[in-house]
Amino acid sequence: MLAGLTTGTAFAQAPIQFNARALVALSDADLSASALVDGNRYTAPGTRDQLTYISFPLNRNGQSIGTSNTLSNSMALTDKVLVVAPNGRLGFVVEGRGQLSDSLTTIKGITDFPATNYLFAVNLSSPQKPLVKYRLPVGAGGALTAVALAPNGTSLIVASTEAGKELKLIDLDASSKPKYLLTSASPVPGVAITDVSFHPGGQFVAYTTAAGEVGMMKYVVDEKTKKPYVESHGKPVKVGTQPGSGKF
Repeated sequence: MLAGLTTGTAFAQAPIQFNARALVALSDADLSASALVDGNRYTAPGTRDQLTYISFPLNRNGQSIGTSNTLSNSMALTDKVLVVAPNGRLGFVVEGRGQLSDSLTTIKGITDFPATNYLFAVNLSSPQKPLVKYRLPVGAGGALTAVALAPNGTSLIVASTEAGKELKLIDLDASSKPKYLLTSASPVPGVAITDVSFHPGGQFVAYTTAAGEVGMMKYVVDEKTKKPYVESHGKPVKVGTQPGSGKF
């Protein structure tokens, strides 16, 4: 029906107007999309994860597109892996699972990927050359599962499966480098946090758990030490067996 209505008609496609500076995309390139189903990687040796920065207005001769292969990410985290500062000049990526060796042609499952605990800060101020500013270890056991950035761009929360230290609180200085790393246990004792998301007001953080729950925490800054901490706010709600990421 649509083809019949448009046959013989030429349409002029006007530019789409929207308020955006750029798009940032992550590619987890060390396995094919079907690898976790059939176990075959189907990747060429040397293929590595990639961050792509696409600035607007788009210049199709390539001047609008920059890439970096110096940081890795994991498809196991999907859209939980990346946050971008409000000014658009800095991005944060959690690795969660490391890249596979080229010698490994088949996999049995996600556990074949080594658990890692690195947070990458990426300088996005030069669109053609997005560069890793620093790599920060934020845990010793378990794997990172998600990252969230406060609306003011100065505080990060990283979720993980590390027992007793499931939450990592990071405050950034004026140059966007970490001032300190604090840890906190899961609001649900003994249960891993799978996702975190700041409320737009910055005073609350929603979380999901490996037990299929969604809950809320208060994000508080101590008046004396000026350091942040989180505390449970109400009881979590059971929402399913494996909730994914959520947004306010």
